[in-house]
Amino acid sequence: MVELLAPEKTVTPVSSASAPPLKLEGVTKRFRQGESVIEALRNVSLTIEQGQFVAIMGASGCGKSTLLHVSAGLTLPDEGSVLVEGADLTKWNDRRLTLFRRRRIGLVFQSFNLVPTLTAEENILLPVLTDGRKDLVATLDPLLERLGIAGRRKHRPDAMSGGEQQRVAFARALISKPALILADEPTGSLDSVSGQLICRLLKELCEQEGRTIIVVTHEPSVAIWAERVLVMKDGQLIGDFATGEFGEAEALAAHYQHLITASS
Repeated sequence: MVELLAPEKTVTPVSSASAPPLKLEGVTKRFRQGESVIEALRNVSLTIEQGQFVAIMGASGCGKSTLLHVSAGLTLPDEGSVLVEGADLTKWNDRRLTLFRRRRIGLVFQSFNLVPTLTAEENILLPVLTDGRKDLVATLDPLLERLGIAGRRKHRPDAMSGGEQQRVAFARALISKPALILADEPTGSLDSVSGQLICRLLKELCEQEGRTIIVVTHEPSVAIWAERVLVMKDGQLIGDFATGEFGEAEALAAHYQHLITASS
């Protein structure tokens, strides 16, 4: 979703480039359902290093999307700290969070969230132009070429395939050169071929450009592309392993199921 907030003269505090792109310390998030209180996240701590491609797996309702939203500052935790490049998002007001998120965090969702009346090019540039960062317009052409959508730049979303729309959404997330790219089920609305193309693209972005990417998924066929997999259940991290231990998605799926069963 593009956040239309005019830039301000004051600069968002500079974060530390030497700090990891993401660090969570003792994060707990509660939601109220009627008279009950649900702990969506329970004392979660983790560190994502520069250039890592990380997949977060778990069943529906395990807290993985809440973890992503907390990491982006879209939802603030009830307890704990959320640090992006050393900047603690829990200490800021909504305006400062929005400005920081626009500049340092790229967000991609299953539903694409493209503006239907704008072309691909206009959708991609909207966040940086709204932010007054015209210098980044020059990076559009190589980015379109990199994502294989240069020929679709003047097309509106309804004239593009699902895979093309998702690549436009990724281009919009990448144009501001963010410290962190967060994607929530980015292949969920795509056919298997388009989904695997997106996974290959994400892996290449990490390996060739040093991008730091976190993808929420419940599909082993998506997680196998990542370098590292975090497994969640009932709001807690119950597993953290490298995909290099597994040659194919079926072996990863078996290990994932073992972790889920062993935690019961």
